Amino acid sequence: MDSIASADTLEITTAGRRTGRPHTATVWFVVHNGKVYVSTDDLSLRDWARNLVATPEVTVVVANRGFRGQGRLITDEALRGTVSGIRSDKYHGAFAEWTRFYFEISLEESGKPSGVSFGMQA
Repeated sequence: MDSIASADTLEITTAGRRTGRPHTATVWFVVHNGKVYVSTDDLSLRDWARNLVATPEVTVVVANRGFRGQGRLITDEALRGTVSGIRSDKYHGAFAEWTRFYFEISLEESGKPSGVSFGMQA
């Protein structure tokens, strides 16, 4: 994961919670202890985040590499604090006061950087 840590953004594809269709968003991320972390300010406004809560399977493209994985909402306050600090350092504090929800994503490289659905319905 260290090889992708310096990229600015990643593309995360989630399965639509109602339709099952792929939904892709570009988001900021950080890497910590071999896992990827993404965040949002408001679960009610971000389809990708609501989809991830409903269905944890994701595909990710970052630094021209494709991954598939599982995501989960972080509830551990100590981990949230650690990830928040890493995110603040990477993005120079941008939007730090608004970011309230963090997701941990465990990834496995797929070798397919685009057009991958991993069982999601098209």
